[in-house]
Amino acid sequence: YDDGRVLETLFVDGVRTTATMTDVADAYAWSMYIDMYDDAGVRESRSLIYDDGRQTDTTYAAGVRAESVSRDLADQFVWDTVQQNFDQDGQRASQTNAYDDGRVLETLFVDGVRTTATMTDVADAYAWSTYIDMYDDAGVRESRSLIYDD
Repeated sequence: YDDGRVLETLFVDGVRTTATMTDVADAYAWSMYIDMYDDAGVRESRSLIYDDGRQTDTTYAAGVRAESVSRDLADQFVWDTVQQNFDQDGQRASQTNAYDDGRVLETLFVDGVRTTATMTDVADAYAWSTYIDMYDDAGVRESRSLIYDD
C-alpha cells in the first residue's frame, strides 16, 4: 500500500485462509496483525502486535467478535491482561482487567453499557479487600460499596 503497509493473503482452493498485514513503514501504532479464516472464508481470529509490546488476540464466532485478550508483554503498562467477552451481537458483555499490583477489576455490561464493576485486592496490597460500583442505565455510577480488610 502507499502508506507502507504490506498485505500477504493465502488461499486454499480459492478461499482465503490467512491474511498478514505488516506495517513496514512504521506508520501505525502496530507492527503486524494476522487474520485466520475458516473453510468458508469467514474470519475466526486476529492476532495484533503493537509497537509498544502489547498483543491482542481476538476470536470471532460466525464473523462476530466473541472474545479479546490483550497482554502487556513488554510490561509497559500498569496492567498485565485485559480480557473482554462479547455477546452474539458483538456488544461487550464483560471485561476483566488484571493489574500488575494484584488487583482484579471485573466489569459487566448490558447492551454494551456498564452495569457493575467489582475491584478485588487479590494480592492484599491495600487496606480494602473489595469494592463494587453500580451504574444506571446510561452507565453513570450510582453507588459504591467498599469492604475493608478489617
